[in-house]
Amino acid sequence: MASLRIIKSGILSSIQDMGRPGFAFYAIPASGVMDKSSAAQANLIIGNPPLHPVIECTMIPAILQFNDPCYISITGAQSNWTINNIPVEMNQAIQVRKDDILKGTPFNNGLRAYIAISGKIESPQYLHSQSYSTYLPHEMSQIATLKNGDTVEWSSHNYSMHNLDVSFRKITEESQIKVRPGPEFHTLDTSSQVLLQAGITCTIGDQSNRMGSLLNGPILNSEPAFLDKSVAIIPGMIQLTSSGQMIVVLQDGQTTGGYPRIVYMTRDSLDVYNQIPIRRKVKLVLTL
Repeated sequence: MASLRIIKSGILSSIQDMGRPGFAFYAIPASGVMDKSSAAQANLIIGNPPLHPVIECTMIPAILQFNDPCYISITGAQSNWTINNIPVEMNQAIQVRKDDILKGTPFNNGLRAYIAISGKIESPQYLHSQSYSTYLPHEMSQIATLKNGDTVEWSSHNYSMHNLDVSFRKITEESQIKVRPGPEFHTLDTSSQVLLQAGITCTIGDQSNRMGSLLNGPILNSEPAFLDKSVAIIPGMIQLTSSGQMIVVLQDGQTTGGYPRIVYMTRDSLDVYNQIPIRRKVKLVLTL
């Protein structure tokens, strides 16, 4: 079994795959990578199946020392990545030798980066599922949340490398996010519907995390402000709180709720949204 050591864990680094579906009935979210397309691309570049687990880094990357040789690839948020202080490129296969040290600078043009390793990362699986995703709010995540000194192991495979045409998503000062009408869109009053149809600019709130984020923007009105029963919610759903502000449900978010689900993001839009840093502006653009 090959391995690496976490010298520094960064701000928030964890092992994630494409999620743990099938447990919403027990109020357990799917979790998984926040940017599915970037994680899948990282795996595909080095010949892994796209569903394999990866290391997800947030804002400031982990510093890794490899105990064994391998190939890696890095996608997502841009950083000045180096191996032994020599610059390496993202979005391509990178050869790593024993004792090499990978590190990067705080991310720019994005919030999360993904490190895939040629082979399959070995991590505890929970709830009899085939998922390695870390659900950070729950105690079951304590092993998979990476800390200084932790060891990450993987089983090596001889996969063929692929040259993918991976384009950078440019995160602007006001990124546009496409949304579609949600199940309770009709509960919005006329002026709120008009505002959404024209496009609403909001700022991502400071309390944003993997569970969800508050959008600070124009006040919207819905009748009723609360639903008469809890309804299912999934990542990408945007609820309207009683204060008139919107909350975006993300990968570790609750599975049911009582606020109106006024709009939702498609998977592609959610991938983009999850790369936008806190306090940046986003413009919600309604598409029918």
